[in-house]
Amino acid sequence: MNKFKKILVSAAALTLLTGCSVQPAEPADVTVAEAVTNESGISETVPEQPVYTPTEADIMAAEWFLEDMTDEENFTDLKDYQYYARTLGLDKDALLNPEMWEVYYNEQIVNLNKDIDNKEIYLIRLNPYKLLDIFAANNGITVDELCTKLSVSKEQLYYNWGYNPASDNYADNHMDGKVSYSAEEIAIFGRDNGENRAAVMSTHMIIADHEEGTALYSSDVSEALSMYRSDMLNITTDKPYYYSRFTDVEKNPAYKMNGIGIRAVIPLSLPNAYVIEYDKDETPTGDENISVMINVSPFTYGCTDEDKLDMVSIINMLYEEEK
Repeated sequence: MNKFKKILVSAAALTLLTGCSVQPAEPADVTVAEAVTNESGISETVPEQPVYTPTEADIMAAEWFLEDMTDEENFTDLKDYQYYARTLGLDKDALLNPEMWEVYYNEQIVNLNKDIDNKEIYLIRLNPYKLLDIFAANNGITVDELCTKLSVSKEQLYYNWGYNPASDNYADNHMDGKVSYSAEEIAIFGRDNGENRAAVMSTHMIIADHEEGTALYSSDVSEALSMYRSDMLNITTDKPYYYSRFTDVEKNPAYKMNGIGIRAVIPLSLPNAYVIEYDKDETPTGDENISVMINVSPFTYGCTDEDKLDMVSIINMLYEEEK
């Protein structure tokens, strides 16, 4: 398994490559015995804690990040992430670093049928906190100052992360004069570079197939998960451009995660991309300066904070075992 020597680009190396600061990966879930010094100055050993043992499916998912993520046949959204990296002024592969991603494994909802299908599903997305770091650095401000501009907290963004519906089929709609990102939106999220930004900001699936012994990528979540999200968030509005056209139920939290309300949509203090060049007469009053973010975070598909898997540590642990 020497293939695990193709180990990650560290956060420090990524900074050198891109000129942009990136948060280090969170501490590993795995812990081992270590020596500490007590109040009397005597060194003692903390009892060894249980070590997480990666499952067969975990290993398949880790191999996808290491071997398939840079292969367009196996990662169909590859160019969209490369285009968007260039949009943000980064190296084209900066967003392909596993440290930039979050991986979720949920037993109760997402993998309810794993023993029937003989497949296990991992939900993956770019870590919104790392994207916010990049956005803030590009604007020479802090993340908190950036969120103040958007009239939302970083925690609200993290748990309700998604995409602006104006980015759906943006190029064609822009050519038709229907949508155009404002200068304010471009300053934060970047100018369009031909990427499918809705896909870049979304949650995807890695499917570990035990019969095939490999992991496959799906840009879209399953129909069952889409229905679950719709039911849990009481979604009845089909991706409108205007915040005022969402129902009060969709605007308000359906449930909470770590004290943060999870809702179908959140408003951002940015000029609405749809009203810049088109349909001004039919724009609801007050919507001109509100953009919407459609929530497609893993938390809308049944995941919790406890479902987050430290894939970076799993990869590193496998590498250490092979040394």
